[in-house]
Amino acid sequence: MRLVALFFVLSCCFSGCLSSKSGTSARWIGRDPSWYPMNLGQKGVAITAFTDSLAKEMGYCPIDVVGVFLLKGLQENHYRGAFIAFNPPLAQRERYDFSPPFLKLGPVLVVREDSPISSLSDLDQKIVAVNAYDHSVLLVQNCNVGGIKEYEHIGQILEEVSSGQVDVALVPILDAQDYISSRFSSLKIASAPLDDAGIRLVVLKGEQKRLLKRFEKRLAKIKKSGRYDKLLAEYGLNGCVIPPHCKL
Repeated sequence: MRLVALFFVLSCCFSGCLSSKSGTSARWIGRDPSWYPMNLGQKGVAITAFTDSLAKEMGYCPIDVVGVFLLKGLQENHYRGAFIAFNPPLAQRERYDFSPPFLKLGPVLVVREDSPISSLSDLDQKIVAVNAYDHSVLLVQNCNVGGIKEYEHIGQILEEVSSGQVDVALVPILDAQDYISSRFSSLKIASAPLDDAGIRLVVLKGEQKRLLKRFEKRLAKIKKSGRYDKLLAEYGLNGCVIPPHCKL
């Protein structure tokens, strides 16, 4: 407990959250800047900066906490809520309340420009490419596909789609946007993210429902004003914007 508190105080000092203006735990939101278990690379740095700005626009102050202490700090009331990057398992839903993801990072369907595929229901007898090291295969294993091919690298996956060796690929939305804009202009994103993977707010169950509702209300207001999309653009996260032709 002392280690959690010490790390928490140091994080507050370096982030400026112990200022007289924001020095109340009601404003503090815990966050693991590694965004474990997601492997976001340099995009993780951009997402941390994005959540900084988004939280502060809402009147909250994000606090960096080592991942293993994140939920413990929440339980000990060092902060009232935390940003997490994992899909909460059923067992945790008994102890915590969660917002919907406010930054979706899950896999999308990627196809050639002339393909009519736009949802999982369109995958009947199609050849599907997935990453061998993520969970995307679980999203199609119950579909009536013609076959599933696993690859080690996203570039290799999209090469196969581009050349017509496979019909469709499942690729995380940020990677899909990056590769399409830089290397694969003949491809397109054909769907919204297919699961709820992303960044969300978690609070102790039953104790902070007002915080959860207030957060969601302020988020909706920021999105309506257009400020949310501007923040995504500011931090190079335009790839999280779902193309208008995609089904939600």
